[in-house]
Amino acid sequence: MRVIFVTPPPILARESTLMSLQRRLFATQPLGICYLAAAVEKANHEVAVLDCEASGLMAAELVKKIRSAPPDLFAFSATSSSVPRVTSVAQTLKTAFPQAKFAIGGSHVSLLAEVAFGQMNIFDFGAIGDGEDLIVELLEAIGGDRALGDIPGLLWRKDGEVIKNPPRPLELEIDRYPVPARHLLTQSLYRASVPGKGSVQTAAVIVARGCPFKCVFCAAPKLQGGRVRFRSPEAILEELQYIRRTLGITHISFYDDCLTLNRRLLVAVCEGMLANSLDLTWEGYARADTVDADILGLMQRAGAVRLSFGVESGNPKVLASSQKGETLEQMAEAISLTKQAGISTKASFVLGLPDETQATAEETIRFACGLNDLDLAGFSVLAPFPGTEVVRMIEQGSHGYRQVEKGELYGSSGYDGVAKVEVNDLSAELLLQMQKSAFRRFYLSPLRIYRNVCVMGIGGLLSGIKDAVAMMRFLRSL
Repeated sequence: MRVIFVTPPPILARESTLMSLQRRLFATQPLGICYLAAAVEKANHEVAVLDCEASGLMAAELVKKIRSAPPDLFAFSATSSSVPRVTSVAQTLKTAFPQAKFAIGGSHVSLLAEVAFGQMNIFDFGAIGDGEDLIVELLEAIGGDRALGDIPGLLWRKDGEVIKNPPRPLELEIDRYPVPARHLLTQSLYRASVPGKGSVQTAAVIVARGCPFKCVFCAAPKLQGGRVRFRSPEAILEELQYIRRTLGITHISFYDDCLTLNRRLLVAVCEGMLANSLDLTWEGYARADTVDADILGLMQRAGAVRLSFGVESGNPKVLASSQKGETLEQMAEAISLTKQAGISTKASFVLGLPDETQATAEETIRFACGLNDLDLAGFSVLAPFPGTEVVRMIEQGSHGYRQVEKGELYGSSGYDGVAKVEVNDLSAELLLQMQKSAFRRFYLSPLRIYRNVCVMGIGGLLSGIKDAVAMMRFLRSL
């Protein structure tokens, strides 16, 4: 059979501007669908991956590209924020190719199951949980060799009714999944602005699936029942060697929720990179309470050039209400130690967390701007995700929350100029104003202009100027 995996193009001008910035600074491969594509290819089916986000391919152009060889199955993966874009492009493809089947997986469907799938009439099938085995079994069913009801984790339709099959057991030995099918991508589309190197081709890698922490705004713990499944250091290093020596890629973006979670595994991977002289640079996400000078020094020697921390708020009460489990002092120290180790620093902040007020949001902006060792920062407006504790708070109206539009809680990315909730004295309009102010105050400060454009240039003066232009276009779109 022929399967085409599609990532959707933007449907709003602001989304297009944000994607342009992401492509300029941190373009990453669609790792999830590349894992699925590898499983489908291993089962001897014909596979293609069309990444409209990376290529800028719009829906009408996508139809023209597919016209000569339409698939048996279109497959999509959707987060709650990407659902509008996914359903829009799927509808276009359904109109153009009515004979094809359509399947959707990803966190939104996994969290809301038949509720979400029931609202997506375009799709014939939905997937809950890991999809590597499920999609191969689905292709067998489409080909007539298996009954749809025998596929664990599958959502499907029968006589207009949504059928939810029994859950698929959680696969603990994730090393058995084939490595992502990166050869199906146009690799030149995936570049990152790397400190000291400029814009270089990059590959995305994970060392584990899952997150054990309980942040109220994050859906990750709900997706795997709080379990974390680690790959072996041998499998990770084998994949890194393939990326470096076969594909010729020199920069890695580790896509884990917390790369520094398993210290023993991280040490083994770092020591393996050094022992094998892989000559890679890399970056990833960390928690402040999982790093110290020793591990940061080893990471830097092994090629780490940028580390991102989820700080989220500059107010202790808001952090406590968010169940972040870290203190401002820990986060400030971690960022300082990271900088001292010679690693560039990045942090994320969220405006609109539980118990947020104008005063606490201002504290967050001041805290971010006052972190002199912080190079890059992202400021999002709270985007509610299904299955999270913060959604329960919003629905109950606790912690100061008010829903802006009833029935329209999901679909925002936090960076698209949309606020789904209001909290205490922060209206939706004021939240968006403070987000814009935060970006401008952080990036237009003399310190960040000097460091990011002139000193680091995120890899040279010309590259730094181009990065700055992309950032200014994004700021104007807010």
